[in-house]
Amino acid sequence: MIDSPTRCSIVIPTYNRAASVRRAAQAALDQYLPCSVVVVDDGSTDRTDDALHVLFDHPRFCYVRLSRNVGTAHAKNIGLLLCGGDAISFHDSDDVPHATKLLVQARALYGNEAHRSEMFDWSHAPETSCTGYDVALSGHRLIKADGSCHDITSPLSLFDDFFPHVQALRPVEGDWVLINCGLFRREVFRRIGGFVDTVEEDRELRNRLLAGGFRIAYLPDPVLDKIETMDSLTLDPSSGYASERRAAARDEVKRQVRRYRQGRWGEDAVVDSMAPIDLPEVAIEMVSRPELLCIDGDIPMTEESRRVTAGLRNQLEVCRRDERNGARTRAER
Repeated sequence: MIDSPTRCSIVIPTYNRAASVRRAAQAALDQYLPCSVVVVDDGSTDRTDDALHVLFDHPRFCYVRLSRNVGTAHAKNIGLLLCGGDAISFHDSDDVPHATKLLVQARALYGNEAHRSEMFDWSHAPETSCTGYDVALSGHRLIKADGSCHDITSPLSLFDDFFPHVQALRPVEGDWVLINCGLFRREVFRRIGGFVDTVEEDRELRNRLLAGGFRIAYLPDPVLDKIETMDSLTLDPSSGYASERRAAARDEVKRQVRRYRQGRWGEDAVVDSMAPIDLPEVAIEMVSRPELLCIDGDIPMTEESRRVTAGLRNQLEVCRRDERNGARTRAER
């Protein structure tokens, strides 16, 4: 069971959401199960740093500002590489987790043994040394911009790419179980890499988890509020949510599922589900608490990403040295 603040991390990627990100970060810090919270500012231009400055002295909070905007998937991957938790969750900057969210998910992840009933064919789910679950997913409450509230609890939405003909009769737009705000064992990413650079990064990861045979615990009770506003990704015309790029990403997801259906499930399922992290050229512009961060070199990544990651590691060392010198100067005063 997770019982240490350093064992669990929440990564919050954000871009120009100064009005909501502080609330999201504070709710993450207020979890009954203490955790580190890392906000990755993806090159915001709206003074997101000012909005979060009040949290800079919190011992479990770290703000990381990137030198330029690289997109949500890359920001998540950078947070994944930097955060130190053995279990990791990803929240959006409009997510407000309930105080029990992490505790409930951690108990499911580490406190239950995953059973392999003889009623089913487990050939596509490889054995691992872990006796519990790999991922714990939960229901959530969707608060739409029109004021309506909907509890999103149907597990059928997890399988809609594979079995779209099996449907839950709840015609609520956005009625999908959230993937990124589940709780993942770090070993999951060490086995299959990180997020793919696509506007369907969560959906793509979900399908890789399913095809790779990872053990997923699903808890239907809502443990997080997702608050939709007029500048939310799904409503803001400038976000590209309804763009040609998104249509192309959805087509690629469909092709990916067809490949799984055509016999790529089996002993090599995890290999087929591999997506090494592929970072673009990016630098860390500012870190509020570098001692909370470290680089996980065991997550699969491309050679170019290893070069970029080496640069990030060097930048962290500089930030740590500056922090130590600053603390020494303050002590001398």
